[in-house]
Amino acid sequence: MRRASQQISKDGTQLRLLTLLLALLLVACGPPLTSGNIIDKNFIAEHIENYTAQEYGCGWGWGTNYEGEYDYDFGCGRMIDVQKQRTVPDTWTITFEGCDNGEDCRQRTLTVTEKEYNSVDIGNYYYTGEQVE
Repeated sequence: MRRASQQISKDGTQLRLLTLLLALLLVACGPPLTSGNIIDKNFIAEHIENYTAQEYGCGWGWGTNYEGEYDYDFGCGRMIDVQKQRTVPDTWTITFEGCDNGEDCRQRTLTVTEKEYNSVDIGNYYYTGEQVE
């Protein structure tokens, strides 16, 4: 088996190709969209969300060990899945679309305050105020 350092050709062609590919990906993404016309507004009311978290567990539990047996002591320091709930607060989002030079249209969705959400309508021009370098 060859090491990773040996897999790169002597003249560095593969490395140059990889560097060029990464550069193209970064250029294609471009700066974030900072302005455009609002095309959608969305309000999600406060709600309870179920999720699974991993925590260190100790002690006895139900499960299957490597021999396929149930009801065993798994000791301490093992990660176990714990079902939890959290309250997700009210969320207001707007989606706006902008085009560079009349082409290359992109969309961006932002979470905004309730006041800002209520102050704009679909079709309004929106500017984030962000400075793009």
